[in-house]
This record gives sequence, structure tokens and C-alpha cells, in this order.
Amino acid sequence: MATQVGLDHEAVNDHRDHMRIGEATTVAFSRSAKAAARLYHWTLARPVMDRWLAAMKAQGLLEQYVDLELGRPEHEITTVVDVEHVIETRRAAIAEHRTQLSPFTGLSAEMERTLLSRDFLVRVVPSWEGGSQETDLFGDAAPAQPMRR
Repeated sequence: MATQVGLDHEAVNDHRDHMRIGEATTVAFSRSAKAAARLYHWTLARPVMDRWLAAMKAQGLLEQYVDLELGRPEHEITTVVDVEHVIETRRAAIAEHRTQLSPFTGLSAEMERTLLSRDFLVRVVPSWEGGSQETDLFGDAAPAQPMRR
């Protein structure tokens, strides 16, 4: 079974490039996917983003973002994947964005781990009919751990 992941173009505010990439991925999937293929949108989890925004505000960082509502509500997230084993790779990739301030500057190691240790997704195709959150992209429907707020 083929699985495609694109960016969630509905829940990522203030990143027009991410939104367009998500839209293009969805269109490409709809034009080329074979039967039984799956499409997921990688997204931000609102409870985690609320915590991130509060931490940024407390540090006096990125003040222009403190009033945004970022990410999807928990009930819309269909899939939570544990990716803690690749945190160091993620840190290195983020450090390569030399024109952008790291979203972790000034934050605790715990907050950084919270942001980098799990991926949140919305299964778009086949559409989600409810039930326990998936824990991988290949059909495992075992319940995920509750979100750390």
C-alpha cells in the first residue's frame, strides 16, 4: 500500500510556502494515486503549539506570534507517530535554515523534546471514520499516548 505525506495546508498559518506545498501534494495525490493508497497531512497539534506559544511569550520571543491559533485541535488529529529516535537528525536539519530563527531558541530542553519527538498527522485518504488514533502510517491502529500539554 502506498502512503504519501504532505503538509497540512489548512492548519499552518503564516507559511504560504508550506500551504502551497500541501495543496500541490494533495492535487498530485488525487491525480496519480492507485487504489488503497493513503494520504496524510503532517500538521501541528494545537495543544502542543499553545504550550510553545506560551513558552515563547514567557521568554519575550517571537511576540508577533503570541496571538495566533496554530495547529489543529486534538480531536482532528488521526495519527501520532513517535519519532524520538530521529531528534538529533531533526535538530541538524532545523539548524540548516540559516535565514530563520530556530523555533527552539530560548526554550527548555523539555519543550524542544515535546516539539520534536512526535509527528501529528491527519489521514485524508481514506477519510477518517473515527476510533483510536493510529501510531504509524501503514495501518497500525493501536492507541497513541495522550498528548503532553
